Amino acid sequence: MSKSEARKAAFNLMEKMFTEATSQGAEAVSEHLMASAYGLGAQIAVSSKPELVPELFNTLVTEMGRGIQMGMMAKHGMVGTVHVRTESVVVERKQ
Repeated sequence: MSKSEARKAAFNLMEKMFTEATSQGAEAVSEHLMASAYGLGAQIAVSSKPELVPELFNTLVTEMGRGIQMGMMAKHGMVGTVHVRTESVVVERKQ
């Protein structure tokens, strides 16, 4: 599966889940978004070395900003740039 196909498949699955949550109301949408964020965080953690987590998290936040930018344009007709800046991500190990 190419990167483009993988992104489209992931987007379509998330869109389906979002649509289902939307039909159940604002609380379900909020829960869907929180569960999605938790899941993405967990996937970053289990799929990478601990020292790479900050970089991957930063990349995720940047991509979220791009998604917000596109969503604002598509839904509200607002054209602009979303500036995302992560000041610090620190992974502390407890032994």
